[in-house]
Amino acid sequence: MKRLKLIKSAFTLAEVFHTAGKYRRFAFTLAEVLITLGIIGVVAVLTIPTLVAKHKEKVTVVKVKKAYSILYNAFQFALANEGTVDNWGITGVYKDNDGNTQISQDGSEKMANIFMKYLNKSSFCGGKMDCIGGYDQIVLNGDEYTVKAQGASTVVLADGTGVAFTPWMVNGTCNSGCGSLTIYLEPNKKAHYGVNAFTFTLYKDKIIPWGSASIVKLESHNSFEKKCVYKGGNFENGLACTGWILEIGNMDYLHCDGLSFEGKHKCN
Repeated sequence: MKRLKLIKSAFTLAEVFHTAGKYRRFAFTLAEVLITLGIIGVVAVLTIPTLVAKHKEKVTVVKVKKAYSILYNAFQFALANEGTVDNWGITGVYKDNDGNTQISQDGSEKMANIFMKYLNKSSFCGGKMDCIGGYDQIVLNGDEYTVKAQGASTVVLADGTGVAFTPWMVNGTCNSGCGSLTIYLEPNKKAHYGVNAFTFTLYKDKIIPWGSASIVKLESHNSFEKKCVYKGGNFENGLACTGWILEIGNMDYLHCDGLSFEGKHKCN
């Protein structure tokens, strides 16, 4: 017959202190806890801003692609129903009495209204930039410029994205392009090219992201290498970042130089 193993139901005082001493060796002192929390805090301070910035960039890429898809689809309907852009009867740019280049308000408004026929739940903002950040534009190095050619009509899409329509035609003729469309992801803030403002070139029968490798060659003054320059300061620097976002899918041009469509696509 097997003997039943008795369970001890009481301990001596010495046994209690001996057991407590054994477990106490596995605990942390207050100093150790504070040091650990301090290290965690330092790591968080160093890494969280970077993670937040990267997340924001990914969100921006998605928004730019969405806006492009909306405008592209609307343009396809416009082509089918209105014909090519050079047949829209749009007046483009002209010189004022002081010799400054100005945007035809009538031409810009007509271009915006044609697009609006095919943009679901969009609203017309009129011939002013105030509803999408004003006339001051920021380039990649932080320099601020004031848009000289004023008068572009603006439209606000259903998701709050602003779009400015700028015709380039002279006497109804499209030369290098018929105009441009610039989207503003943060209409309540100043336009920052390559950060929250992105531009597309409007041709007779297509919309091309500014700086796209498929259209703009390296020698062009509108190429990615010329107008999406890391910390660059020319008054249009950042315009050509649009093509990079749509074709490469990141915003690493904000963090390093040496990027190219044919070579390095990421900073590290």
